[in-house]
Amino acid sequence: MAIDLQDSTASTKFSQNALSTANRAFQLLIAGPNQLSVDGRSIAHGVPSRPINLGELKDLMLTPQASDELKDAIWAHLVPG
Repeated sequence: MAIDLQDSTASTKFSQNALSTANRAFQLLIAGPNQLSVDGRSIAHGVPSRPINLGELKDLMLTPQASDELKDAIWAHLVPG
């Protein structure tokens, strides 16, 4: 399945740098009725024990209260080594 990463919004000029492309791909992953989610129980560190969509997980990471341990646990879960 191919995903079009081009921004089709006429009023917005889509910059083709790596970060904007990654952000566009992320927005596609969290859009629609079948958003990607993770089980909060597998992350722990204060993450709610329920399915959490990636948008909410991003918001948790960006709060001023998010500890480095929480961020590390989320990244370790999302990008296994």
